Amino acid sequence: MVGQHKFIRYFLSGEFWAPWAKLTFAAYIIHLLIFFYYYGSIRIASAFEHTPILWIFFATVVLSYMISVPVSLAFEAPYLHIEKLFIFKDKDDKHHYNELRKTIQEDNFESEDSTGDSDKLEIREEKKSDYRIN
Repeated sequence: MVGQHKFIRYFLSGEFWAPWAKLTFAAYIIHLLIFFYYYGSIRIASAFEHTPILWIFFATVVLSYMISVPVSLAFEAPYLHIEKLFIFKDKDDKHHYNELRKTIQEDNFESEDSTGDSDKLEIREEKKSDYRIN
């Protein structure tokens, strides 16, 4: 099953999900506050009906994401920027890290060479030493 369903993998790993993914945590926290406010302010008993429940659901989703944009920009974005500054001090460090990760993945997924050809192994070792993160 691994490696099948490429369309689903392509769809779920699309770039258009990135903004929604960044807002999801803030929207999750905010929707709880909206529920507490709404249900805490109700003073009469209400019957279970589908239409009001759907209106409450959609209103909560829209309101949560509308409020999560400024909250995310005010609180999450600055900390993510600071984290990137400390982890990747130089843009080349990130490039070297990605190259090292690709090299390690190649080593893990390639089968061992049974022909005794050690040139490939020496080249891979040189690549690893070039991209070591200190």
